[in-house]
Amino acid sequence: MTVKWNILSPSGSCDDLVQMLLESNHVPAVVDLDYEFDDITDMIVITSELDDYAWIMLGHWQMFTRDYPEQYTAWVNQHYCGRGHPEHVEELTADDWAEHVAASYGHIGQFAPLNNSLQDLTRNVKNSPKTHELRLQDLLTDPEGTLTKISLWTGASLAEASRTQFLEHVAQRRADRKEWTERVQALRPSIRVY
Repeated sequence: MTVKWNILSPSGSCDDLVQMLLESNHVPAVVDLDYEFDDITDMIVITSELDDYAWIMLGHWQMFTRDYPEQYTAWVNQHYCGRGHPEHVEELTADDWAEHVAASYGHIGQFAPLNNSLQDLTRNVKNSPKTHELRLQDLLTDPEGTLTKISLWTGASLAEASRTQFLEHVAQRRADRKEWTERVQALRPSIRVY
């Protein structure tokens, strides 16, 4: 099956949920940051703003520690800027995480783009696929509207079971990250908690 859709976004911003939705409706899709898309005709770009950084950072960290637990110590030594030195992932509390993220706002841009705008994310795309912008804030606060947009963009009639599954996954993702992002918001009031 030829891939026609790419989901381009910062790691941790729910790109996996969009990919799952597309694939469950027989719309070939890939999450890929390889900017040379030979067989991509369309792209969904999940954009975000500075105050979404805590959400994305938590999602990336959760994925990283789940998929690469053996690299946790290296991550702490290289990136962690919260209090203490948690030697195991289980030792890192929501309060520790909040301090780490709040401190990270002081140096973001050093390791990754500061702004996940459409222009920044698509700057290195070599060919010219049709681009559809999906704001992370919209995906999380209006998932029904997101389903409508994706259906219009892809021309796919989204199956009811996959629509329900998508809505449940978005709600679960929000619930899973709520306490952790609320703790960051207590230190940095401008960040968004979904």
